[in-house]
Amino acid sequence: MGLYLDGVYIARAFGSIMDLIDLERVEVLRGPQGTLFGRNTIGGAVSMVSAAPASEFSLDGRLKYGSFDRAEARAVVNVPLSETLSSKVAVIYRNIDGYVHRITDNSRLGDEETVGIRFATRWTPADTLTFDLSVDYSDSDGTSPPQNVIQIVETANFPSVVNGLFVGPPCVPPPSPLNNPACFNSQYEANDRFTEQGTFNSEQKTEVWGLNFTAEYLATDWLTVKSITGYREVDAVGSRDGDHTPILIQNTYDTWTHKQFSQELQLLGTNFDDSLNWILGAYYFSEKGENLSFIDFPIASFQSGGSVDNENFALFAQATYDITRRLALTAGVRWTDETKTFLPDQFVLVDPLGLFPPGSVPGFRLVNFETNKFSISEVKPMATVSYKLTDDLMAYGSFSQGFKSGGFNQRILVPVQNPKAFAPEFVSSYEAGLKWDSPSLPLRINAAFFYTDYKDLQIQTFDGVQPVTANAASAEIKGLEIEMNAAPIDGMSISVGIGYTDAKYKDLDPSVLATGVGLDNEFAQIPEWTINAGVSYEYGLRGGMGSVTPRVDVVYQSATFLDTANTPALRQPGFALVNAAVAYESETGAWGLTLYGRNLTDKTYLTGGFADFLDQGYAEALIGRPREWGIQLDVHY
Repeated sequence: MGLYLDGVYIARAFGSIMDLIDLERVEVLRGPQGTLFGRNTIGGAVSMVSAAPASEFSLDGRLKYGSFDRAEARAVVNVPLSETLSSKVAVIYRNIDGYVHRITDNSRLGDEETVGIRFATRWTPADTLTFDLSVDYSDSDGTSPPQNVIQIVETANFPSVVNGLFVGPPCVPPPSPLNNPACFNSQYEANDRFTEQGTFNSEQKTEVWGLNFTAEYLATDWLTVKSITGYREVDAVGSRDGDHTPILIQNTYDTWTHKQFSQELQLLGTNFDDSLNWILGAYYFSEKGENLSFIDFPIASFQSGGSVDNENFALFAQATYDITRRLALTAGVRWTDETKTFLPDQFVLVDPLGLFPPGSVPGFRLVNFETNKFSISEVKPMATVSYKLTDDLMAYGSFSQGFKSGGFNQRILVPVQNPKAFAPEFVSSYEAGLKWDSPSLPLRINAAFFYTDYKDLQIQTFDGVQPVTANAASAEIKGLEIEMNAAPIDGMSISVGIGYTDAKYKDLDPSVLATGVGLDNEFAQIPEWTINAGVSYEYGLRGGMGSVTPRVDVVYQSATFLDTANTPALRQPGFALVNAAVAYESETGAWGLTLYGRNLTDKTYLTGGFADFLDQGYAEALIGRPREWGIQLDVHY
């Protein structure tokens, strides 16, 4: 899934810059994308468009307080500077405590303190010419993510080393007495998901800044020229106790630096009395970055990671032609040329057991310190045909192809000559559906049936303690989605969404089969069923006292595994979350007050996970947010 901010592709979604955006709208495009804008993406795109500076003064503010000492303030000020120049400033501050309690030092995992600012300006020196410039900055400090250990296998390799060599009797042979705090055993399994016993430093810091510059020129009444320039930088550090116990099984400390630049040029036109709408585009993207991981195991310590230097160049085109008043045809094509390079910088730091050649530690390189390169050039098409069966009902069918570039596995802990590469992933996507929009009822229903065929699907497996991206050979995903929005009476709004997904492997590479992943394995993080429903009703108060709007939302997903290997401990059963809010808005809309609650049934659930029972001997999971409440004040001027 590709993420775009005002037309600029966001290669690394670090930080909380999304909180700073004064959004006008969010556009979600499904399936392979790349014939309309920006970077080639295989699984759809989310395009966030900020509200542009306006010609009138305005002030919007928000104060929020809630569970876990959440304190948040934000403001957006729009100031016209002249008849042709307007500016906007958005600022935010947020502080919230984490919700997984570390009892060893009384800290909490998931703490966050964020400050940020975004400045935007729009200059329209002529009716045919517009310049938009925005600069954003955010700084976030906190603790490591709210994760916990949920299963321990004390006979695994690393626990056996810890219990046998570094602690000694009576901790061996396992199982050890549960009342012995020096032993790595099941006493540390988190029966209470919100309490953990890690001791290694817990830290998460991210600093992000970016610049967007867009120029748009109406050259003629049928041709528009548009340029989009983007630049972003990220610096981040993070450390965590992977096993969440006082015993050393896995501790990590990471540093990230990343810089990206993109330039896009578009020609947009309409011809034949607006029957033909088309776009031609050229796109360039480059990024440089470094991610170094410092990993401590009981058997050895390592520096892992390295630096990347990637380039992407593309040409794309798409056109829609209204053949008749009811029938339209859309066709597009994209040519992409991409080069990825990886320079591994990985070596042994400490070798207490003498696993590596004598005299080579510290500094024994796990992989050659030389640049590895991967290139790909592809042409991918798309086509859509739509037909209005009636003025309210449209049927459509679409076909598109896309790819995700290959690359290199970047964590190497066993000596090799070169990092293991993985091949590109290719997809062919088919979709057919109906869209019914009846203003007279009013009711809107969308239904889509989809089939996606993958070749060389990229999945994550493990080679010992090393995470490895591998190509699974072939797979398919098929299903349907139904969305409904209705307003049966004045003031009431009802929305319902139902999704069904059937994902399965058709063929697996022998190297993937060797990791324990089989053809019957379920896809990670893809539930078979998803359902969401919401209802709200706006009740106008008498005497010009404003309005009150209660709202209830329910979100359900069926059971899913959180890892590719389908580890039983990382199977999340089906669950539902219930959220509710009551909002008051003044008659003039100048201010409003909202009381909200999330996860009202206080459901405990997992949202991600990792497991290694052969070497590290534990399963770790990311814990979903518990029940929360809050109050929010909004002002508009």
